[in-house]
Amino acid sequence: MRDAITIKVDGLLLQGTSHLNPGGLGLGILFLNSGSLPRSSRGDLYAHLADSLAEQGFKCFRVDLPGLGDSQGEVPEEYVEFYKLVQEGTYAGCVAKLARELRRTYGLSGIVLAGICGGAQTSVFAAAKDHGAGVAGLALLDMPFFLYRSSNPAARKKAGRSLLGRCRGGAAGAKAKMRDWVLEQKWEPLATKTYYRLRKMTSRTKGGNLPPNTNLTLLKTLSALLDQGIPVLMVTAHPPIPERQSFDYIGYIADSPGGRLEHAKIHGTTHSFVENGGAEAVREAMARWLAGLSPKS
Repeated sequence: MRDAITIKVDGLLLQGTSHLNPGGLGLGILFLNSGSLPRSSRGDLYAHLADSLAEQGFKCFRVDLPGLGDSQGEVPEEYVEFYKLVQEGTYAGCVAKLARELRRTYGLSGIVLAGICGGAQTSVFAAAKDHGAGVAGLALLDMPFFLYRSSNPAARKKAGRSLLGRCRGGAAGAKAKMRDWVLEQKWEPLATKTYYRLRKMTSRTKGGNLPPNTNLTLLKTLSALLDQGIPVLMVTAHPPIPERQSFDYIGYIADSPGGRLEHAKIHGTTHSFVENGGAEAVREAMARWLAGLSPKS
């Protein structure tokens, strides 16, 4: 059953959706925004995943982070500027607090952080700031290990956009919604195009060295979490048209002592997992992996 929820974090009202069924398990799943997209994700992927996993007894939550979707807050107008915040872990503290609040409110034994792309990166950084959030695992969907950088620093716009207008009625609220919609349409194709362009750049360097655009902080943080025994599911998308071999980051971190890393490859789909049965394949991969976690939750 879906219900709208509102949670206050750092003075901001974050809007979300819970997917709960009577009884069930004590393990929760928190889906985090994919880039700038709202909490449903592209093609309503998160909504479908949460519905399905809730039927299996997991308590699922989709919550818009500050400045995204229906939540209060601000984000930069330029996508690269916004994504720089994501890849640096700016939202990690907020997510850790959000996870603790969900665990307290719903009596969760633990919580899995899940997300595509930027949502996966935020999941990693938030798990490192756990401190009582009870992170029981990470479900990382097509997470990029490379850094986004602006090609024209002089053209960057520092101004933020306020989403408080979404809470207001009348012409001002409608105008704000329309502007946000336009920004979302502009950002999503740009994000996907840039993602694939940068992934092609991460070809293996001489001697197996890390590519120069590697997000070293993200890589080290994930490796440390694996060393601590945090279970991690990594799901990667492999488009119908084969790409040039890129650096094997997952293989690079797979040998972490005590690590519990599982890798699921989904062929014939793209970064959003919407095309060619990608959503169902993600659901199946997550369901299998979560089944191994639930007895210990």
